[in-house]
Amino acid sequence: MMPLIKQTLIIDLINTFWITGVFVTLFVWLPLKSSHIAATKQTNFQIVGFYLRTSLMAIAGVLCLSYLHLLNWLTLALLYIVYLMINYLERYNWQLKGCQQTAQDKVFNLIDILDQGLSFKYLIKAIYDNYQQSKQQFTDYLANLIIKQGIGFIAISTIVLGFVLLLRWEHPLLELRFSRPESYGDLLLTQQILTGQYPETNYLPVFPALAAMLSLLGSIDAMQVIRFLSPILGLIIILGVGYLVCVLTDNAYSALASMFALGAYLFTWKQVVNPESSAWLMKIIDSLNSSLVRQWTGNKLELGVIFVLLGLGYCFNADQQQRKTTVFKINFVCSIILIGMSTPPLLILMAIAPIGLLGGKKVALVAITSTWIILAFFAVLAQGELLWTQGFLLTLPVALSLLTGLLFNQIAEAGKLLSAKWAETFCLALFLALAFNFLLPLAPKLTYVEYEITARKTLEIKELLPRNSWTLAAPVEQLAEIYGSGWYEDLALFVEKYAEQASKLEFNFPVGETDLFVFVEKIPFITFGEQLSTLPNSILGDRTYGYYRSASGRASLEFEALQMCEAYRQKHPKSEVYFENNELRIYRFPAV
Repeated sequence: MMPLIKQTLIIDLINTFWITGVFVTLFVWLPLKSSHIAATKQTNFQIVGFYLRTSLMAIAGVLCLSYLHLLNWLTLALLYIVYLMINYLERYNWQLKGCQQTAQDKVFNLIDILDQGLSFKYLIKAIYDNYQQSKQQFTDYLANLIIKQGIGFIAISTIVLGFVLLLRWEHPLLELRFSRPESYGDLLLTQQILTGQYPETNYLPVFPALAAMLSLLGSIDAMQVIRFLSPILGLIIILGVGYLVCVLTDNAYSALASMFALGAYLFTWKQVVNPESSAWLMKIIDSLNSSLVRQWTGNKLELGVIFVLLGLGYCFNADQQQRKTTVFKINFVCSIILIGMSTPPLLILMAIAPIGLLGGKKVALVAITSTWIILAFFAVLAQGELLWTQGFLLTLPVALSLLTGLLFNQIAEAGKLLSAKWAETFCLALFLALAFNFLLPLAPKLTYVEYEITARKTLEIKELLPRNSWTLAAPVEQLAEIYGSGWYEDLALFVEKYAEQASKLEFNFPVGETDLFVFVEKIPFITFGEQLSTLPNSILGDRTYGYYRSASGRASLEFEALQMCEAYRQKHPKSEVYFENNELRIYRFPAV
Protein backbone atom coordinates (compact mmCIF):
# COMPACT_ATOMS: atom_id res chain seq x y z
CA MET A 1 0.00 0.00 0.00
CA MET A 2 2.81 2.44 0.83
CA PRO A 3 4.41 2.33 -2.67
CA LEU A 4 0.97 2.98 -4.18
CA ILE A 5 0.42 5.98 -1.90
CA LYS A 6 3.86 7.37 -2.75
CA GLN A 7 3.23 6.87 -6.47
CA THR A 8 -0.13 8.62 -6.22
CA LEU A 9 1.41 11.53 -4.30
CA ILE A 10 4.15 11.94 -6.90
CA ILE A 11 1.58 12.02 -9.72
CA ASP A 12 -0.51 14.56 -7.78
CA LEU A 13 2.56 16.74 -7.26
CA ILE A 14 3.27 16.62 -10.98
CA ASN A 15 -0.36 17.61 -11.65
CA THR A 16 -0.29 20.58 -9.30
CA PHE A 17 3.02 21.85 -10.71
CA TRP A 18 1.74 21.44 -14.25
CA ILE A 19 -1.59 23.20 -13.57
CA THR A 20 0.17 26.02 -11.71
CA GLY A 21 2.69 26.36 -14.52
CA VAL A 22 -0.02 26.49 -17.18
CA PHE A 23 -1.96 29.09 -15.16
CA VAL A 24 1.08 31.34 -14.66
CA THR A 25 2.11 30.96 -18.30
CA LEU A 26 -1.31 31.81 -19.72
CA PHE A 27 -2.25 34.62 -17.34
CA VAL A 28 1.09 36.27 -16.53
CA TRP A 29 4.16 35.17 -18.50
CA LEU A 30 2.88 35.13 -22.09
CA PRO A 31 0.88 38.40 -21.76
CA LEU A 32 3.97 40.14 -20.37
CA LYS A 33 6.17 38.62 -23.07
CA SER A 34 3.80 39.80 -25.78
CA SER A 35 3.93 43.35 -24.37
CA HIS A 36 7.72 43.63 -24.83
CA ILE A 37 8.19 44.85 -21.27
CA ALA A 38 11.68 43.98 -20.12
CA ALA A 39 11.84 41.72 -17.09
CA THR A 40 13.75 44.33 -15.14
CA LYS A 41 11.04 46.95 -15.83
CA GLN A 42 8.01 44.80 -14.99
CA THR A 43 6.12 46.19 -12.00
CA ASN A 44 3.28 44.84 -9.89
CA PHE A 45 1.10 47.52 -11.44
CA GLN A 46 1.69 46.18 -14.97
CA ILE A 47 1.40 42.53 -13.92
CA VAL A 48 -1.96 43.17 -12.26
CA GLY A 49 -3.22 45.08 -15.29
CA PHE A 50 -2.36 42.26 -17.67
CA TYR A 51 -3.87 39.68 -15.32
CA LEU A 52 -7.20 41.53 -15.21
CA ARG A 53 -7.28 41.93 -18.98
CA THR A 54 -6.32 38.30 -19.61
CA SER A 55 -8.93 37.03 -17.15
CA LEU A 56 -11.71 38.89 -18.95
CA MET A 57 -10.51 37.61 -22.32
CA ALA A 58 -10.38 34.03 -21.03
CA ILE A 59 -13.73 33.94 -19.25
CA ALA A 60 -15.71 35.92 -21.82
CA GLY A 61 -14.05 34.08 -24.71
CA VAL A 62 -14.82 30.62 -23.33
CA LEU A 63 -18.42 31.55 -22.52
CA CYS A 64 -19.03 33.06 -25.97
CA LEU A 65 -17.43 30.15 -27.83
CA SER A 66 -19.36 27.67 -25.72
CA TYR A 67 -22.65 29.51 -26.29
CA LEU A 68 -22.02 29.47 -30.05
CA HIS A 69 -21.02 25.77 -29.88
CA LEU A 70 -17.59 26.62 -31.29
CA LEU A 71 -15.46 25.80 -28.25
CA ASN A 72 -12.58 23.43 -28.85
CA TRP A 73 -8.83 23.43 -28.44
CA LEU A 74 -8.18 25.07 -31.81
CA THR A 75 -10.68 27.94 -31.53
CA LEU A 76 -9.59 28.73 -27.97
CA ALA A 77 -5.91 28.69 -28.95
CA LEU A 78 -6.61 31.00 -31.89
CA LEU A 79 -8.52 33.38 -29.61
CA TYR A 80 -5.61 33.48 -27.18
CA ILE A 81 -3.10 34.09 -29.98
CA VAL A 82 -5.22 36.98 -31.28
CA TYR A 83 -5.21 38.42 -27.75
CA LEU A 84 -1.41 38.21 -27.60
CA MET A 85 -1.17 39.89 -31.00
CA ILE A 86 -3.35 42.75 -29.72
CA ASN A 87 -0.96 43.20 -26.79
CA TYR A 88 1.90 43.19 -29.27
CA LEU A 89 0.28 45.88 -31.40
CA GLU A 90 -0.41 48.00 -28.34
CA ARG A 91 3.28 48.31 -27.54
CA TYR A 92 3.86 49.72 -31.05
CA ASN A 93 1.00 52.24 -30.68
CA TRP A 94 -0.98 50.22 -33.23
CA GLN A 95 1.59 50.90 -35.95
CA LEU A 96 1.39 47.85 -38.21
CA LYS A 97 4.60 48.72 -40.05
CA GLY A 98 6.72 48.45 -36.92
CA CYS A 99 5.13 45.12 -36.01
CA GLN A 100 5.54 43.86 -39.57
CA GLN A 101 9.23 44.74 -39.61
CA THR A 102 9.83 43.01 -36.27
CA ALA A 103 7.93 39.91 -37.40
CA GLN A 104 9.94 39.77 -40.63
CA ASP A 105 13.21 40.00 -38.74
CA LYS A 106 12.18 37.15 -36.45
CA VAL A 107 11.08 35.00 -39.41
CA PHE A 108 14.35 35.62 -41.25
CA ASN A 109 16.33 34.74 -38.11
CA LEU A 110 14.33 31.53 -37.78
CA ILE A 111 14.96 30.66 -41.43
CA ASP A 112 18.70 31.22 -40.96
CA ILE A 113 18.72 28.94 -37.93
CA LEU A 114 16.82 26.21 -39.77
CA ASP A 115 19.00 26.60 -42.85
CA GLN A 116 22.16 26.11 -40.78
CA GLY A 117 20.63 23.11 -39.05
CA LEU A 118 19.32 23.13 -35.53
CA SER A 119 21.75 20.93 -33.65
CA PHE A 120 20.96 19.39 -30.30
CA LYS A 121 24.04 21.06 -28.85
CA TYR A 122 22.83 24.49 -29.99
CA LEU A 123 19.39 23.86 -28.45
CA ILE A 124 20.88 22.84 -25.10
CA LYS A 125 23.13 25.91 -25.11
CA ALA A 126 20.17 28.21 -25.83
CA ILE A 127 18.15 26.67 -23.00
CA TYR A 128 21.10 26.94 -20.63
CA ASP A 129 21.73 30.60 -21.56
CA ASN A 130 18.07 31.42 -21.02
CA TYR A 131 18.19 29.64 -17.64
CA GLN A 132 21.27 31.57 -16.59
CA GLN A 133 19.65 34.84 -17.62
CA SER A 134 16.48 34.10 -15.65
CA LYS A 135 18.55 32.99 -12.68
CA GLN A 136 20.57 36.21 -12.73
CA GLN A 137 17.41 38.33 -12.96
CA PHE A 138 15.90 36.53 -9.96
CA THR A 139 19.15 36.87 -7.99
CA ASP A 140 19.30 40.59 -8.73
CA TYR A 141 15.65 41.04 -7.73
CA LEU A 142 16.20 39.16 -4.47
CA ALA A 143 19.36 41.13 -3.69
CA ASN A 144 17.59 44.44 -4.28
CA LEU A 145 14.70 43.31 -2.10
CA ILE A 146 17.06 42.36 0.75
CA ILE A 147 18.83 45.72 0.48
CA LYS A 148 15.53 47.59 0.45
CA GLN A 149 13.56 45.64 3.09
CA GLY A 150 16.17 43.68 5.05
CA ILE A 151 16.76 39.97 5.65
CA GLY A 152 14.09 39.88 8.37
CA PHE A 153 11.43 40.85 5.86
CA ILE A 154 12.51 38.00 3.56
CA ALA A 155 12.46 35.49 6.45
CA ILE A 156 8.96 36.50 7.53
CA SER A 157 7.78 36.41 3.90
CA THR A 158 9.04 32.83 3.70
CA ILE A 159 7.08 31.92 6.84
CA VAL A 160 3.92 33.46 5.41
CA LEU A 161 4.38 31.60 2.13
CA GLY A 162 4.94 28.35 4.03
CA PHE A 163 1.63 28.70 5.88
CA VAL A 164 -0.14 29.60 2.66
CA LEU A 165 1.11 26.51 0.85
CA LEU A 166 0.49 24.19 3.81
CA LEU A 167 -3.05 25.35 4.48
CA ARG A 168 -4.20 25.52 0.88
CA TRP A 169 -2.48 22.52 -0.69
CA GLU A 170 -2.48 19.97 2.14
CA HIS A 171 -6.02 18.67 1.60
CA PRO A 172 -6.15 18.95 -2.22
CA LEU A 173 -2.86 17.03 -2.45
CA LEU A 174 -4.03 14.27 -0.14
CA GLU A 175 -7.57 13.97 -1.49
CA LEU A 176 -8.74 13.75 -5.09
CA ARG A 177 -12.38 13.95 -3.97
CA PHE A 178 -13.79 17.37 -3.18
CA SER A 179 -14.21 18.54 0.41
CA ARG A 180 -17.11 20.83 -0.50
CA PRO A 181 -20.14 19.21 -2.21
CA GLU A 182 -20.80 22.33 -4.32
CA SER A 183 -17.56 21.65 -6.20
CA TYR A 184 -19.23 18.72 -7.96
CA GLY A 185 -21.70 21.20 -9.43
CA ASP A 186 -18.80 23.32 -10.72
CA LEU A 187 -17.24 20.18 -12.19
CA LEU A 188 -20.46 19.26 -14.00
CA LEU A 189 -20.75 22.78 -15.46
CA THR A 190 -17.12 22.60 -16.58
CA GLN A 191 -17.71 19.24 -18.27
CA GLN A 192 -20.77 20.65 -20.04
CA ILE A 193 -18.75 23.59 -21.35
CA LEU A 194 -15.99 21.26 -22.55
CA THR A 195 -18.46 19.02 -24.39
CA GLY A 196 -20.01 21.97 -26.20
CA GLN A 197 -23.25 22.05 -24.23
CA TYR A 198 -23.67 25.52 -22.80
CA PRO A 199 -25.03 25.02 -19.24
CA GLU A 200 -28.51 26.27 -18.46
CA THR A 201 -27.98 28.35 -15.32
CA ASN A 202 -29.42 31.59 -13.97
CA TYR A 203 -25.89 33.00 -13.56
CA LEU A 204 -22.72 33.16 -15.62
CA PRO A 205 -20.53 30.08 -14.92
CA VAL A 206 -17.38 32.16 -14.49
CA PHE A 207 -15.35 29.66 -12.48
CA PRO A 208 -16.21 26.69 -14.75
CA ALA A 209 -15.25 28.80 -17.78
CA LEU A 210 -11.83 29.47 -16.28
CA ALA A 211 -11.41 25.78 -15.43
CA ALA A 212 -12.48 24.79 -18.96
CA MET A 213 -9.78 27.02 -20.48
CA LEU A 214 -7.02 25.45 -18.37
CA SER A 215 -8.36 21.98 -19.11
CA LEU A 216 -8.38 22.54 -22.88
CA LEU A 217 -5.08 24.40 -23.28
CA GLY A 218 -3.27 22.33 -20.65
CA SER A 219 -4.71 18.92 -21.67
CA ILE A 220 -5.71 18.28 -18.07
CA ASP A 221 -8.75 16.44 -16.74
CA ALA A 222 -11.38 18.90 -15.51
CA MET A 223 -11.53 17.30 -12.06
CA GLN A 224 -7.80 17.78 -11.59
CA VAL A 225 -8.08 21.39 -12.76
CA ILE A 226 -10.81 22.26 -10.25
CA ARG A 227 -8.95 20.36 -7.56
CA PHE A 228 -5.86 22.57 -7.84
CA LEU A 229 -7.27 25.75 -9.41
CA SER A 230 -9.20 26.47 -6.21
CA PRO A 231 -6.10 26.66 -3.94
CA ILE A 232 -4.38 28.73 -6.64
CA LEU A 233 -7.22 31.23 -6.32
CA GLY A 234 -6.79 31.13 -2.54
CA LEU A 235 -3.14 32.07 -3.01
CA ILE A 236 -4.04 34.92 -5.36
CA ILE A 237 -6.52 36.28 -2.81
CA ILE A 238 -3.73 36.45 -0.23
CA LEU A 239 -1.41 38.17 -2.71
CA GLY A 240 -4.26 40.53 -3.58
CA VAL A 241 -4.81 41.39 0.09
CA GLY A 242 -1.11 42.13 0.52
CA TYR A 243 -1.01 44.15 -2.69
CA LEU A 244 -4.01 46.31 -1.72
CA VAL A 245 -2.77 46.92 1.83
CA CYS A 246 0.73 47.77 0.60
CA VAL A 247 -0.66 50.23 -1.96
CA LEU A 248 -3.04 51.93 0.49
CA THR A 249 -0.65 52.12 3.46
CA ASP A 250 2.72 52.34 1.68
CA ASN A 251 3.93 49.84 4.26
CA ALA A 252 5.23 46.41 3.22
CA TYR A 253 5.17 45.15 6.81
CA SER A 254 1.46 45.93 7.11
CA ALA A 255 0.93 43.95 3.91
CA LEU A 256 2.81 41.00 5.43
CA ALA A 257 0.67 41.15 8.57
CA SER A 258 -2.55 41.07 6.55
CA MET A 259 -1.24 38.28 4.32
CA PHE A 260 -0.24 36.21 7.34
CA ALA A 261 -3.63 36.73 8.96
CA LEU A 262 -5.38 35.26 5.94
CA GLY A 263 -2.58 32.91 4.91
CA ALA A 264 -2.51 31.17 8.29
CA TYR A 265 -6.28 31.79 8.70
CA LEU A 266 -6.36 33.26 12.21
CA PHE A 267 -10.16 33.58 12.33
CA THR A 268 -11.46 30.25 13.64
CA TRP A 269 -13.23 30.31 17.00
CA LYS A 270 -14.21 27.76 19.58
CA GLN A 271 -17.91 27.90 20.37
CA VAL A 272 -17.68 29.20 23.93
CA VAL A 273 -20.83 31.33 23.90
CA ASN A 274 -24.40 30.37 24.70
CA PRO A 275 -26.12 29.63 21.35
CA GLU A 276 -29.51 30.79 22.63
CA SER A 277 -28.35 34.17 23.99
CA SER A 278 -25.99 35.04 21.13
CA ALA A 279 -27.51 33.53 18.00
CA TRP A 280 -26.03 36.23 15.75
CA LEU A 281 -22.55 35.70 17.20
CA MET A 282 -22.86 31.95 16.73
CA LYS A 283 -23.76 32.49 13.09
CA ILE A 284 -20.65 34.61 12.55
CA ILE A 285 -18.46 32.03 14.31
CA ASP A 286 -19.94 29.19 12.26
CA SER A 287 -19.40 31.17 9.07
CA LEU A 288 -15.78 31.95 9.93
CA ASN A 289 -15.07 28.33 10.83
CA SER A 290 -16.70 26.97 7.68
CA SER A 291 -14.96 29.57 5.51
CA LEU A 292 -11.66 27.87 6.34
CA VAL A 293 -12.59 25.14 3.83
CA ARG A 294 -13.18 27.80 1.16
CA GLN A 295 -9.46 28.57 1.30
CA TRP A 296 -8.83 25.61 -1.00
CA THR A 297 -12.30 25.13 -2.55
CA GLY A 298 -12.94 28.56 -4.04
CA ASN A 299 -15.38 29.32 -6.87
CA LYS A 300 -16.98 32.41 -8.44
CA LEU A 301 -17.27 34.23 -5.10
CA GLU A 302 -13.53 33.97 -4.55
CA LEU A 303 -12.95 35.10 -8.13
CA GLY A 304 -15.06 38.19 -7.44
CA VAL A 305 -12.98 38.96 -4.34
CA ILE A 306 -9.77 38.64 -6.37
CA PHE A 307 -11.02 41.11 -8.96
CA VAL A 308 -12.10 43.55 -6.23
CA LEU A 309 -8.72 43.44 -4.50
CA LEU A 310 -6.68 43.69 -7.69
CA GLY A 311 -8.98 46.28 -9.25
CA LEU A 312 -8.80 48.55 -6.20
CA GLY A 313 -5.05 48.05 -5.87
CA TYR A 314 -4.56 48.75 -9.57
CA CYS A 315 -6.61 51.95 -9.32
CA PHE A 316 -4.77 53.39 -6.31
CA ASN A 317 -1.34 52.24 -7.49
CA ALA A 318 -1.60 54.41 -10.60
CA ASP A 319 -0.42 57.98 -10.57
CA GLN A 320 -2.29 60.88 -12.18
CA GLN A 321 -0.48 60.47 -15.49
CA GLN A 322 -1.16 56.74 -15.69
CA ARG A 323 -4.86 57.21 -14.95
CA LYS A 324 -5.17 59.29 -18.11
CA THR A 325 -3.87 56.52 -20.36
CA THR A 326 -6.10 54.28 -22.44
CA VAL A 327 -4.40 51.16 -21.06
CA PHE A 328 -5.32 52.05 -17.48
CA LYS A 329 -8.94 52.73 -18.41
CA ILE A 330 -9.23 49.43 -20.28
CA ASN A 331 -7.74 47.40 -17.43
CA PHE A 332 -9.86 49.11 -14.78
CA VAL A 333 -13.04 48.61 -16.81
CA CYS A 334 -12.04 44.94 -17.16
CA SER A 335 -11.99 44.63 -13.36
CA ILE A 336 -15.46 46.19 -13.12
CA ILE A 337 -16.86 43.82 -15.77
CA LEU A 338 -15.26 40.79 -14.12
CA ILE A 339 -16.76 41.65 -10.73
CA GLY A 340 -20.17 42.12 -12.35
CA MET A 341 -19.86 38.75 -14.08
CA SER A 342 -18.80 36.84 -10.97
CA THR A 343 -20.26 38.55 -7.87
CA PRO A 344 -22.23 41.74 -8.65
CA PRO A 345 -22.86 42.80 -4.98
CA LEU A 346 -19.11 43.31 -4.54
CA LEU A 347 -19.35 46.28 -6.91
CA ILE A 348 -20.42 48.23 -3.82
CA LEU A 349 -16.79 48.11 -2.67
CA MET A 350 -15.63 49.52 -5.98
CA ALA A 351 -18.11 52.38 -5.61
CA ILE A 352 -16.31 53.41 -2.39
CA ALA A 353 -13.01 53.91 -4.25
CA PRO A 354 -13.65 57.63 -5.01
CA ILE A 355 -13.53 58.27 -1.24
CA GLY A 356 -9.85 57.45 -1.33
CA LEU A 357 -9.25 59.78 -4.23
CA LEU A 358 -10.71 62.59 -2.09
CA GLY A 359 -9.54 61.73 1.43
CA GLY A 360 -6.38 59.73 0.88
CA LYS A 361 -5.42 56.08 0.54
CA LYS A 362 -5.71 55.19 4.24
CA VAL A 363 -9.19 56.69 4.34
CA ALA A 364 -10.08 54.46 1.40
CA LEU A 365 -8.81 51.38 3.27
CA VAL A 366 -10.89 52.32 6.32
CA ALA A 367 -13.98 52.86 4.16
CA ILE A 368 -13.58 49.60 2.23
CA THR A 369 -12.91 47.51 5.33
CA SER A 370 -15.71 49.01 7.43
CA THR A 371 -18.24 48.70 4.60
CA TRP A 372 -17.28 45.06 4.07
CA ILE A 373 -17.67 44.23 7.77
CA ILE A 374 -20.93 46.20 8.18
CA LEU A 375 -22.52 44.42 5.20
CA ALA A 376 -21.41 41.08 6.66
CA PHE A 377 -23.21 41.94 9.91
CA PHE A 378 -26.29 42.95 7.90
CA ALA A 379 -26.26 39.47 6.37
CA VAL A 380 -26.36 37.97 9.87
CA LEU A 381 -29.03 40.27 11.28
CA ALA A 382 -31.25 40.00 8.18
CA GLN A 383 -31.58 36.22 8.77
CA GLY A 384 -31.46 35.34 5.09
CA GLU A 385 -33.78 38.10 3.84
CA LEU A 386 -30.99 40.15 2.22
CA LEU A 387 -29.51 37.39 0.08
CA TRP A 388 -27.21 39.78 -1.79
CA THR A 389 -25.27 40.41 1.44
CA GLN A 390 -24.41 36.73 1.99
CA GLY A 391 -21.27 37.04 -0.11
CA PHE A 392 -19.88 39.64 2.31
CA LEU A 393 -20.42 37.25 5.23
CA LEU A 394 -18.76 34.33 3.45
CA THR A 395 -15.75 36.50 2.56
CA LEU A 396 -15.56 38.21 5.96
CA PRO A 397 -12.05 36.74 6.61
CA VAL A 398 -10.74 38.88 3.74
CA ALA A 399 -12.18 42.03 5.34
CA LEU A 400 -10.71 41.02 8.70
CA SER A 401 -7.32 40.58 7.02
CA LEU A 402 -7.55 44.10 5.63
CA LEU A 403 -8.47 45.29 9.12
CA THR A 404 -5.42 43.48 10.49
CA GLY A 405 -3.16 45.32 8.07
CA LEU A 406 -4.79 48.64 8.93
CA LEU A 407 -4.43 48.14 12.69
CA PHE A 408 -0.86 46.92 12.32
CA ASN A 409 0.03 50.03 10.33
CA GLN A 410 -1.36 52.29 13.06
CA ILE A 411 0.43 50.39 15.85
CA ALA A 412 3.69 50.41 13.90
CA GLU A 413 3.39 54.17 13.32
CA ALA A 414 2.96 54.66 17.06
CA GLY A 415 5.95 52.39 17.71
CA LYS A 416 8.15 54.54 15.52
CA LEU A 417 8.04 57.19 18.24
CA LEU A 418 10.24 54.86 20.30
CA SER A 419 12.36 53.33 17.54
CA ALA A 420 11.93 54.39 13.94
CA LYS A 421 14.27 51.65 12.66
CA TRP A 422 13.00 48.57 14.51
CA ALA A 423 9.36 49.39 15.28
CA GLU A 424 7.87 47.56 12.30
CA THR A 425 10.08 44.50 12.68
CA PHE A 426 9.38 44.27 16.42
CA CYS A 427 5.62 44.68 15.95
CA LEU A 428 5.52 42.03 13.23
CA ALA A 429 7.60 39.59 15.32
CA LEU A 430 5.27 40.15 18.29
CA PHE A 431 2.23 39.63 16.07
CA LEU A 432 3.63 36.34 14.75
CA ALA A 433 4.46 35.15 18.27
CA LEU A 434 0.92 35.86 19.51
CA ALA A 435 -0.56 34.19 16.42
CA PHE A 436 1.54 31.05 16.84
CA ASN A 437 0.50 30.72 20.46
CA PHE A 438 -3.18 31.67 20.41
CA LEU A 439 -4.61 32.13 16.91
CA LEU A 440 -3.66 29.16 14.75
CA PRO A 441 -6.74 27.66 13.04
CA LEU A 442 -8.79 24.79 14.40
CA ALA A 443 -9.10 21.58 12.43
CA PRO A 444 -11.64 22.15 9.61
CA LYS A 445 -14.89 20.21 9.44
CA LEU A 446 -14.85 18.58 6.04
CA THR A 447 -17.91 17.13 4.32
CA TYR A 448 -17.04 14.42 1.82
CA VAL A 449 -19.69 12.66 -0.22
CA GLU A 450 -17.68 9.70 -1.53
CA TYR A 451 -14.70 7.51 -0.75
CA GLU A 452 -11.33 8.65 -2.04
CA ILE A 453 -10.83 5.33 -3.86
CA THR A 454 -14.18 5.84 -5.63
CA ALA A 455 -13.02 9.09 -7.21
CA ARG A 456 -9.65 7.65 -8.21
CA LYS A 457 -11.12 4.51 -9.79
CA THR A 458 -13.66 6.60 -11.67
CA LEU A 459 -10.90 8.67 -13.26
CA GLU A 460 -8.92 5.49 -13.93
CA ILE A 461 -11.78 3.99 -15.94
CA LYS A 462 -12.26 7.29 -17.74
CA GLU A 463 -8.59 7.47 -18.76
CA LEU A 464 -8.07 3.81 -19.70
CA LEU A 465 -11.17 3.07 -21.78
CA PRO A 466 -12.25 4.67 -25.08
CA ARG A 467 -14.84 7.46 -24.95
CA ASN A 468 -18.47 6.30 -24.74
CA SER A 469 -17.50 2.61 -24.80
CA TRP A 470 -18.62 2.02 -21.23
CA THR A 471 -21.47 2.75 -18.82
CA LEU A 472 -21.14 3.57 -15.12
CA ALA A 473 -23.86 2.81 -12.57
CA ALA A 474 -22.89 4.75 -9.45
CA PRO A 475 -23.99 7.56 -7.07
CA VAL A 476 -24.66 11.05 -8.41
CA GLU A 477 -21.11 12.35 -7.86
CA GLN A 478 -19.80 10.10 -10.65
CA LEU A 479 -22.05 11.85 -13.20
CA ALA A 480 -20.00 15.05 -12.84
CA GLU A 481 -16.73 13.11 -12.96
CA ILE A 482 -17.42 11.19 -16.20
CA TYR A 483 -19.74 13.58 -18.04
CA GLY A 484 -18.92 13.52 -21.75
CA SER A 485 -16.57 10.54 -21.50
CA GLY A 486 -18.92 7.65 -20.73
CA TRP A 487 -22.57 6.82 -20.19
CA TYR A 488 -24.09 7.11 -16.75
CA GLU A 489 -26.84 5.32 -14.84
CA ASP A 490 -28.05 6.50 -11.45
CA LEU A 491 -27.44 3.58 -9.11
CA ALA A 492 -30.73 3.97 -7.25
CA LEU A 493 -32.79 4.01 -10.46
CA PHE A 494 -30.70 1.15 -11.85
CA VAL A 495 -31.45 -1.02 -8.84
CA GLU A 496 -35.14 -0.11 -8.92
CA LYS A 497 -35.46 -1.15 -12.57
CA TYR A 498 -33.37 -4.33 -12.69
CA ALA A 499 -32.96 -5.81 -9.19
CA GLU A 500 -35.85 -8.29 -9.57
CA GLN A 501 -34.77 -9.40 -13.06
CA ALA A 502 -31.05 -9.83 -12.38
CA SER A 503 -31.36 -13.47 -11.28
CA LYS A 504 -33.01 -14.56 -14.56
CA LEU A 505 -30.77 -16.45 -16.97
CA GLU A 506 -32.09 -14.78 -20.12
CA PHE A 507 -31.83 -11.24 -18.71
CA ASN A 508 -29.06 -8.83 -19.75
CA PHE A 509 -28.59 -5.29 -18.55
CA PRO A 510 -29.89 -3.07 -21.40
CA VAL A 511 -26.89 -0.72 -21.70
CA GLY A 512 -26.20 -1.20 -25.38
CA GLU A 513 -22.85 -2.34 -26.73
CA THR A 514 -20.87 -0.99 -23.79
CA ASP A 515 -19.18 -2.52 -20.78
CA LEU A 516 -21.08 -1.88 -17.57
CA PHE A 517 -19.32 -0.90 -14.34
CA VAL A 518 -21.37 -0.97 -11.15
CA PHE A 519 -19.98 0.70 -8.01
CA VAL A 520 -21.10 -1.05 -4.83
CA GLU A 521 -19.94 0.07 -1.39
CA LYS A 522 -19.24 -2.81 0.95
CA ILE A 523 -19.27 -0.32 3.81
CA PRO A 524 -21.87 2.36 2.94
CA PHE A 525 -20.32 5.82 2.95
CA ILE A 526 -21.59 8.11 5.72
CA THR A 527 -21.79 11.71 4.54
CA PHE A 528 -22.67 13.31 7.87
CA GLY A 529 -20.89 12.13 11.02
CA GLU A 530 -23.98 13.02 13.03
CA GLN A 531 -27.37 12.59 11.41
CA LEU A 532 -29.42 15.77 11.60
CA SER A 533 -32.44 15.45 13.88
CA THR A 534 -34.67 17.94 12.05
CA LEU A 535 -34.73 18.55 8.32
CA PRO A 536 -37.17 20.39 6.03
CA ASN A 537 -39.65 18.25 4.12
CA SER A 538 -38.10 19.42 0.85
CA ILE A 539 -34.83 17.74 1.83
CA LEU A 540 -36.41 14.64 3.35
CA GLY A 541 -38.36 14.09 0.11
CA ASP A 542 -35.32 14.58 -2.12
CA ARG A 543 -34.13 11.39 -3.84
CA THR A 544 -30.48 12.35 -3.57
CA TYR A 545 -30.76 12.74 0.19
CA GLY A 546 -32.89 9.63 0.65
CA TYR A 547 -30.59 7.31 -1.30
CA TYR A 548 -27.13 8.86 -0.91
CA ARG A 549 -26.98 11.26 2.07
CA SER A 550 -29.16 9.39 4.56
CA ALA A 551 -27.11 6.66 6.25
CA SER A 552 -30.02 4.21 6.39
CA GLY A 553 -31.13 4.93 2.83
CA ARG A 554 -27.60 4.49 1.45
CA ALA A 555 -27.06 1.26 3.40
CA SER A 556 -30.32 -0.19 2.05
CA LEU A 557 -29.45 0.81 -1.53
CA GLU A 558 -25.93 -0.64 -1.40
CA PHE A 559 -27.24 -3.92 0.04
CA GLU A 560 -29.77 -4.26 -2.77
CA ALA A 561 -27.12 -3.35 -5.37
CA LEU A 562 -24.78 -6.03 -3.98
CA GLN A 563 -27.50 -8.69 -4.14
CA MET A 564 -28.42 -7.65 -7.69
CA CYS A 565 -24.82 -7.78 -8.95
CA GLU A 566 -24.08 -11.12 -7.30
CA ALA A 567 -27.25 -12.66 -8.73
CA TYR A 568 -26.43 -11.36 -12.22
CA ARG A 569 -22.83 -12.48 -11.93
CA GLN A 570 -23.83 -16.09 -11.16
CA LYS A 571 -25.86 -16.25 -14.40
CA HIS A 572 -23.18 -14.58 -16.57
CA PRO A 573 -19.76 -16.29 -16.34
CA LYS A 574 -17.94 -13.49 -18.21
CA SER A 575 -18.70 -11.07 -15.39
CA GLU A 576 -15.79 -10.03 -13.19
CA VAL A 577 -14.83 -7.89 -10.22
CA TYR A 578 -12.82 -5.01 -11.69
CA PHE A 579 -11.64 -3.76 -8.29
CA GLU A 580 -12.23 -4.58 -4.64
CA ASN A 581 -10.96 -3.38 -1.27
CA ASN A 582 -12.43 -3.10 2.22
CA GLU A 583 -14.74 -0.25 1.19
CA LEU A 584 -15.64 -0.66 -2.45
CA ARG A 585 -16.33 -3.34 -5.02
CA ILE A 586 -16.57 -2.52 -8.72
CA TYR A 587 -18.30 -5.06 -10.95
CA ARG A 588 -17.57 -5.21 -14.66
CA PHE A 589 -20.19 -6.76 -16.90
CA PRO A 590 -18.95 -7.04 -20.52
CA ALA A 591 -21.15 -5.95 -23.40
CA VAL A 592 -23.40 -8.69 -24.70
